Amino acid sequence: MLTKEQKQVMSEAVERLEIFAKALEIEEEIKDSIYNFRSYNPLEDFYSRKNIFKFPKYLVNASLRCRDLLFQLGINDLEHLRYLRKMYFLALGYLNKNIRELGFKKATEHVSWMQPFGPSDCSKLRYLMEHEEKVAIFGDNDVSWVELFVIDSCLTIEEAYCVTKFLRRASKYPELSDLRLEIAKKYKDDYIFSAFEALESISFAEGLYAAETAIVNNTKKAGIASQSKERQFLMKCLKLYEKSYKNLSNSKAAKLIDLELKDDPERLYEINNPEGKNYSDSLARWISLWKRFKEFGGDLRQFSKLSRREVLKRIKEKA
Repeated sequence: MLTKEQKQVMSEAVERLEIFAKALEIEEEIKDSIYNFRSYNPLEDFYSRKNIFKFPKYLVNASLRCRDLLFQLGINDLEHLRYLRKMYFLALGYLNKNIRELGFKKATEHVSWMQPFGPSDCSKLRYLMEHEEKVAIFGDNDVSWVELFVIDSCLTIEEAYCVTKFLRRASKYPELSDLRLEIAKKYKDDYIFSAFEALESISFAEGLYAAETAIVNNTKKAGIASQSKERQFLMKCLKLYEKSYKNLSNSKAAKLIDLELKDDPERLYEINNPEGKNYSDSLARWISLWKRFKEFGGDLRQFSKLSRREVLKRIKEKA
């Protein structure tokens, strides 16, 4: 038969088990949410006026920036986010597996942006981006480094949010005050580092996206400028044709013009012609097109402003 004291000890033990069962229930719920975007979905306008003051400012700031960049990237599907999460862990797993071959350990001691608190996952991605080919890591899987950096920020925000939610849910149970304090102490420093990483990752993603966008735009502008210069050189050829070679066949005239302007400083054909095709062949076709255009009353000034397709359309309309 149990004594009064033994019954009290057993009662206290059962009570503790019930308390931890409640805590475990909450923790498991949060655990299932982390990295699955169940509680936190960066594609949604999560921070409404009602709850915007309930969470740390860095979570709000980084989350809104992530959502904006995901929109610019055209990512609006939760399943695609989970695919990116899979690629993200694939990248970090690849680094861990090849840490010695990639010289990562030594880099943590000497690379300035991995100091002073040790490498964040953002720094790991950055090092991997600079020291390994994408195909070696991901094979044929389609993923960009911008997407990986923004997903790192999203996952960091989600983890911090889930811990916040855990502590708030646990606050409903006064008997869990000690456990809450223990968890809060455990995550206090983690919160600070989460703030750094969430902002570091989204800032790096934004910078990388801006750089890649600028490169694409400059390439397009350079292409347009190059086409414009090629068109100017073509007009010079056609003017020379009208002046000196219009009584010859198209092919003969093109070859002579090509020869005469071989060293012309405005000539860009060789630069944009890696196959080494003869410019005279292309010029002969343009001469033929110009002659047909001229037959229907067109002049060289009009011709210079039209693409080949537009010239053919004008000829068809006049014919």
